[in-house]
Amino acid sequence: MQVNNNPAATDKLKDLKERVKLAHEKAVDQRVDKVMRHLDRDKDGQIGAEEATRLRAFDANHDGKVDADEAKAGIQKLDKNADGGLDREELKAGRKELARLAREDQFVRVFAARDDNDDNVLTGDEIGRYRSYDEDCDGRVTFDEYKDGKNADREEALMDRFNDAIQAALEKKTGK
Repeated sequence: MQVNNNPAATDKLKDLKERVKLAHEKAVDQRVDKVMRHLDRDKDGQIGAEEATRLRAFDANHDGKVDADEAKAGIQKLDKNADGGLDREELKAGRKELARLAREDQFVRVFAARDDNDDNVLTGDEIGRYRSYDEDCDGRVTFDEYKDGKNADREEALMDRFNDAIQAALEKKTGK
């Protein structure tokens, strides 16, 4: 990528990208290590089915508890070597899927808490601050509209944080 036909600026941008990538990888490794320490109670280097009952991302029926069957099914999704447990590398490789499952669980819980009459749509007073998620403007927010709206909010917040970080780096570099 060329920056205004300026080789020095291009090199600096490449360097910045590499440093951001390395910082991200380090942060991911630290997070995976922290999760492993928290979940691997028997310190055997794997998260087994009993230990995985503490991973709320595996709560398939969204009842607030991960039973043994849910834990086994969750492990099976991420267990690349089919040994019945998740080692550090499998946990690291599956972190995006775990995050997606955890967000989905959170979406279900919040949506259900707002849906006072249990009709699987938010209407009237239930809509509240989620009115902007009503994509088809029918006065109802379905679960899919709610989920899409929450994901869009998350992406926007991430972009804002990224842009703020770039702006801060540029200001630090230029002294302005």
